[in-house]
Amino acid sequence: MDTTPDTPATEQPSRTVIIIANTLMVLFSLIVTVLAVEAFMRVGLDALPDDIQGEIGHVQRVPWDDGPIIPPVPFESSRSYQSHIPPGLTDQPVRWRDARFSFDTRNLWDHPVGLRVDEPTYPLDIIAFGDSFTFCWTEAEDCWVQMLQSEHGWNTLNAGTPGNGPGGQLNVIREVGIPLEPQVIVWQRYDNDLLDDYVLATLRGEVEGLRLPPGPDPVRLPRGLAQYSAILHLLDNRIDPPEQQTDFAHGQIVPINGADFIIATDEYPPANNTAAYPSVEYGWEQNLAHYQEGVDLVEAELGAPVVIVMIPYKELVYAEQIGDALPADYLDQMRANRADMRAECEARGWYCLDALPALQAAAAETDELVYYAGDFHLAPYGNAVLAQAINDYLVEQGVLTGPG
Repeated sequence: MDTTPDTPATEQPSRTVIIIANTLMVLFSLIVTVLAVEAFMRVGLDALPDDIQGEIGHVQRVPWDDGPIIPPVPFESSRSYQSHIPPGLTDQPVRWRDARFSFDTRNLWDHPVGLRVDEPTYPLDIIAFGDSFTFCWTEAEDCWVQMLQSEHGWNTLNAGTPGNGPGGQLNVIREVGIPLEPQVIVWQRYDNDLLDDYVLATLRGEVEGLRLPPGPDPVRLPRGLAQYSAILHLLDNRIDPPEQQTDFAHGQIVPINGADFIIATDEYPPANNTAAYPSVEYGWEQNLAHYQEGVDLVEAELGAPVVIVMIPYKELVYAEQIGDALPADYLDQMRANRADMRAECEARGWYCLDALPALQAAAAETDELVYYAGDFHLAPYGNAVLAQAINDYLVEQGVLTGPG
């Protein structure tokens, strides 16, 4: 007789239950994948393409804190300096396209401006003043100011203050340069300085309402839920691209030395034409007045020379390689103010070094980039070229004698 107990039949889940379960599993997997990608875009930020880094940099790092993925450089507006960075920063990251580095700032005595300096080595041969091209958008050891010391033997101090022009820099010269008594002051000029002195004058209430040249379209900040999600922010920009508010295509890409070289990233060419916009014309006049005041001040207080170093736009340095990617009048207008500045230097008897020939020659002779491909600042190699050019000029002009 069969004594095996009867096994009750197992009830199979319905088709609806199976579909729901599978759907939930897919949704769960999708959520886990999205969260993993979100986490990677934060933890592995440096592995992402430069343009993606810049695009998601404003998204919140974590939902419970409004700090962005890439902490912004903490520029401070000022009636004295136009703009400066505070002292006391440690390992402040910079991720501007392919310009990636970190920096520390400290001050001298109780001065409010944060400088990228170590303890000065006396006697000081050179103090360098200028904007971000003097502060340097590189690691400290790759900065031309530091290389004048490490590679050419001069005692240097970096008093560069990003985000300003000659008017703000003049106050730093007055408050830092004069007390430290260097043998020479190197005063770096960038081609966008014309508008900077107009901005400073508006901060001081000295002028207002002059017509401005158009600038690049503003970066769209994350909106809605995209404030918390890099993926959503990327999707938002692809599905609903920001409307171009200006009539010039900024950020064109040309291949140079195997890199996607971005041009037309800075001001419009009319910003280099002093007759085109009243604000720029005003700024140009202020530039000249501030340079003259600085040269006279340093001569009277220290009996020392001021050497003005003119840094060009990257488009001029790579004009041959760019070819016809930019209209000829774009580059011609960029050249216009540089010619005016060189003429003023000669007429006023200033020491002026135009760095364009040295940078152009380096760009033509090597595959190493003089400027960053994505950012508009000098790359490490460009800083080395500039350091050599400045050293040679100081020695040739007899401004300094010694180790250089």
